[in-house]
Amino acid sequence: MVSADKIIKVYYDFACPFCYVGNKYAYRLEQEFGVEFEWIGWEIGPNVRKRGEVREKREHSFMIKRLAYDQNIVFSVPPVRANTRLALEGGEYAKAHEKFREYFDRVMDEYWVRGTNISTVKALTTIAKSVGLDAHEFAEALRTRLFQGRVLDDAAAEKLDIQYVPTFVFGGFRVVGNVPFYVLREIVNVYVRGYEPPI
Repeated sequence: MVSADKIIKVYYDFACPFCYVGNKYAYRLEQEFGVEFEWIGWEIGPNVRKRGEVREKREHSFMIKRLAYDQNIVFSVPPVRANTRLALEGGEYAKAHEKFREYFDRVMDEYWVRGTNISTVKALTTIAKSVGLDAHEFAEALRTRLFQGRVLDDAAAEKLDIQYVPTFVFGGFRVVGNVPFYVLREIVNVYVRGYEPPI
């Protein structure tokens, strides 16, 4: 357990490639600085069909490819654009059962490395079971929308002035979007010393 001043909130969605890369950054920063990243789900593509949509083009921006390449992060554009609502609710279930990071990592890797469609209860239940969660209970929680209210909604995001993912919150300071590792590392370095970040 780390102190409150070393907890960095991150607003994320599984559909965001920069969140996938940011998670890889987070592990390195946690190990180096003793901080903890608190991941808060916010669905950025609510209009995507419930079972996902086939991508017309499997391409992403040069920036995300460069960020992944610079840090030796395996990355592939999934063939399906996922509806991540259930995946986010599954993350809240995993938090309640102290398995969030295992679930989070596996969903990210299934989507951004293996190209698994993470839109469905079936796919997510397979992931949940693989990280030690009760498959039947997990699936039932998704079907009954037990954790629906724990995922950040648009009204709450607007109130918090969260407009994009990932958004890293360092107390009263925030960093948004496609930030190179060395920049995020320097901000964390300054933050843990109790100073205002330099940018």
